[in-house]
Amino acid sequence: MNPRFTTIPAPLDDPPPAPAADDQSPEKIRAMFRAITPTYDRLNRLLSGRRDEVWRRRAARAALDGLQPCRAVADVATGTGDLACALLRELARRPGSSTARVVGLDFTRPMLAAARRKFSDARLAWAEADGLRLPLRSASVDAATIAFGLRNMADKPAALRELVRVVRPGGRVVILEFSQPPNPLFRALYDFYSFQVMPRLGHWLSRSDAYLYLGRSIRRFWSPDELTRQMQAAGLTRIRAVPLMLGVVYLHVGERGEASAP
Repeated sequence: MNPRFTTIPAPLDDPPPAPAADDQSPEKIRAMFRAITPTYDRLNRLLSGRRDEVWRRRAARAALDGLQPCRAVADVATGTGDLACALLRELARRPGSSTARVVGLDFTRPMLAAARRKFSDARLAWAEADGLRLPLRSASVDAATIAFGLRNMADKPAALRELVRVVRPGGRVVILEFSQPPNPLFRALYDFYSFQVMPRLGHWLSRSDAYLYLGRSIRRFWSPDELTRQMQAAGLTRIRAVPLMLGVVYLHVGERGEASAP
């Protein structure tokens, strides 16, 4: 653990390790994100037309609406910290939650370093951590979020169980993730953008093939209906799936039931 980053002063529960898929090994994913860190924010804004900022604000509001007072929130696969910061801004507006703490967790050290350079606030903490083994006590946060990170996990059901494990009963899990638009015509246009335009722009600006991987990983990922089923299997209830930008992105929100125990 790099001493520049905050570690969470809580004992680590011991969830079982999970095998990694060959094409999504942690080493490959970490190396890919390490390579694109310098251009990550700029490309996110360019390739999404700045919609990524709107999506993260929606996710932050969905995580916190009606969840008061709120003391602690975890943002998993935080990247350069944009959703963690959006959560903090939302908390600052809510009575009784202005002193709540947000921790951003990611297993790519350069991403965390970029997050720390961008955002400096005593209520923000950063921790280098694997999404399959979060260094958080069970039921220790009011909400857990993950934006565009579940798709990259080697064991997605295990990652979901970890999100549920760290959230208190009655707390909330919010997942923001890419999907394939249901409209056939729009899906064809989106596929052309994902497999022809985006990889070329991404390679030109970042000298990386990460944005070709992005399109492939979206195509392999669960459908919104399947993600809902997986969230139910992980112990979440009252799940809702909200399509954004004609289904390019889905916002999934679920609550941890009083009796659920991953």
